[in-house]
Formats: sequence, C-alpha cells, structure tokens
Amino acid sequence: SNKLNLKFKEVAADQGPSALKSMDGAVINTNYAQEAKLKLSSAIYVEPINKKSKQWINVIVARKSDADKKAYKQVVKAYQSKQTKQYLKDTWGKAEIPAWDIKLK
Repeated sequence: SNKLNLKFKEVAADQGPSALKSMDGAVINTNYAQEAKLKLSSAIYVEPINKKSKQWINVIVARKSDADKKAYKQVVKAYQSKQTKQYLKDTWGKAEIPAWDIKLK
C-alpha cells in the first residue's frame, strides 16, 4: 500500500547521487554518497548499527586449516589497532565504523 502516492524509480546504485538532483529523495549506498561528497549529516535516515546490520560488517577470513597461522593473526592484530581505527575515522567519518569492538544489540 502506498498511502502517500509516492512514485519510485529504480536506478543503478552508482546513479543515485546524480538522480537525487531531479528527485525528492533517494536511497544511496555509502560509497557512492561519499564519492559524491554527500554529507552523512544531511541524510534523513541512516540504518542503525545492531544485530540486523551484522550482515554488512566486513570480516577477515581464512580457511579453517589456516586460521591459526601466525601471519593471519598478525594481519588481524594490525587491522584491529588504534591506528586503523583513527584512519577509518579520518577517512570516512561516521560512514565507516570499525566493528571489532562494537557490541551489537
């Protein structure tokens, strides 16, 4: 049901920012919003970080047989560092959040 009689138009994900110029609103993926210099603070809705958003968390993986290898443990340790967290904050602001220490509710 569309009680407000809203009109929807499907566009390719990478076209969202340019389509926004001729529409009242758009759903735009973070990476395309960032490329278009759209500010997260101007969004009318941002998905909350919770158990439902767990599916969008990037993970570092290895084959089960390789999981205990020193090299992989070093990669994880280097990634889950204060420096990486600061880099993500400086580069992406609140659009990309390090998830290794987030408690999902």
